[in-house]
Amino acid sequence: MKTVHFLALAAVLVLTRSGPALADTLLLADGGKVDGTIDEVILLQNGEEKKFSAGKFTAVRLDPKGQDVVQVDAKTAETGGLVSVRVRSVGGLLTFKRAELTAIAVGQAGVDELLKQYNAKRAEVKDDDAAGLYELAQWCRDNNLRMQARDLGELCLKTNPKPELEVLVHRFLGHVLKDGKWVVPEMQPPPDDTQPVRPTPQPEPGTTKVDPALAALGNKLAAEYGQKAADTRSKDREAVKTTYEAKWTKVLADLKKAKDEYDQATRRKKEISDDIAAERRRIGYSNVPTDMIDAGVRQRIVDLQREYDKANEKAGQLESTIVKARREEFQLASKIKSALSDASSRADSREQRVSVAKSRVERLLLTGGKPTEAEMRAIYDEAMKDKS
Repeated sequence: MKTVHFLALAAVLVLTRSGPALADTLLLADGGKVDGTIDEVILLQNGEEKKFSAGKFTAVRLDPKGQDVVQVDAKTAETGGLVSVRVRSVGGLLTFKRAELTAIAVGQAGVDELLKQYNAKRAEVKDDDAAGLYELAQWCRDNNLRMQARDLGELCLKTNPKPELEVLVHRFLGHVLKDGKWVVPEMQPPPDDTQPVRPTPQPEPGTTKVDPALAALGNKLAAEYGQKAADTRSKDREAVKTTYEAKWTKVLADLKKAKDEYDQATRRKKEISDDIAAERRRIGYSNVPTDMIDAGVRQRIVDLQREYDKANEKAGQLESTIVKARREEFQLASKIKSALSDASSRADSREQRVSVAKSRVERLLLTGGKPTEAEMRAIYDEAMKDKS
């Protein structure tokens, strides 16, 4: 995928230099961005792929906590799991899978939607919530809201965050550690009074030799947290099983008991009905009126009829019990299915965040950063946290 990203970035550079930006923008998980025109969006719904061609939608919203949305028009929205997006740029047709994307802006409407999302998120974060400000700053960076990202980062530092978070925020803002203090990269003096002051150029990814020990540590942590994410997925499924297993067993047991008792009552009804018919046959007429039958036989038939009525009433009650038990079975099955789906969505989101964290660590190393193991782990630990 590195080759595709390189072509995508090349396309962005050409667009920037040769003319206005195209209609749509794809924001990538590795921090990159691709401008162009979306040619096709594929959404997975109920196990089947549904394709949306250019012009057949107005917005695409990616939600790591739930289902993605393709807005068809003002009144119609399709939900499901995004499979891929194909975009047409000056670099040709490029296809990106869901895990490679963090946001999609469809024309100006897409940009407006991002700003709307930002305003809603910002209203929920207090100015003294360091962790919340940093998390939102990362979201802004991932969604190409650079100015908001920097403002949030600077505000976060004013809250006196914990040391490990302070390191992450300073690196996020591009600050460097000099003589034990975090500073903005030094400015080069202008060669003459007519030249503007420019910041010292920072190394691009791939131009700095990565410390082999740090690279090995980065790979080790990537594997470790990848396994942690997979283990957490399994634990979440087991938690659902533990939560509902006893209830599910009881519901099935109640349903079986009701069915067995109903079958028993039905058999008893038939036995009594056969006994009544046998008594009638004893006097030679199967349909003779009761008042014309011998008193002893008549009483026997009356007693059997009462017993039959009781068995019939009980069968009716048990039938209602079965209907209720089946309804409880269906409702509980729906809850279990929903809980498993939520657990799966959280796991997918968690694994995606770990993948993004891996990309951030790699980018940090490739740009000459020298993070400690604690700093790397802080990035991964943040990615492992489930967002409420």
